[in-house]
Amino acid sequence: MTSLSKFMEAMKDLFDFRTSDLFGSRGLARSSDPDTSHVAAAKISTARLEEMVYEKVCSFGAAGCTADDVVQLMPDIKSNSITPRFAPLIKKGLIVDSGRRKRISSGSTQRVLVASSFVREGQCSQTN
Repeated sequence: MTSLSKFMEAMKDLFDFRTSDLFGSRGLARSSDPDTSHVAAAKISTARLEEMVYEKVCSFGAAGCTADDVVQLMPDIKSNSITPRFAPLIKKGLIVDSGRRKRISSGSTQRVLVASSFVREGQCSQTN
């Protein structure tokens, strides 16, 4: 059973929603984008990408991870499809900013994100 499955099972008693409701199905193309963008966007499920990113964040447990860590675990998907998934997950309360920063391979720093199911009171600051 994946971390997401465990989370959804635990939440079933508290809330009445499905994974599709939780992760949504918003499109990837703007109304002003060319028709080719809309065709390409129709082939990609943002809901599935969010779910995959969430599962990867969960796999790091309470230690958390950076966006770069998640990108490295998903080599078959371009980073520009992965990194936009973090903001909706934060907005939905599924992941939080731990308040910690980690230096990545480029030399810059990124925030360390943690699945909210691993956050205990006082263990992690939630600075979204």
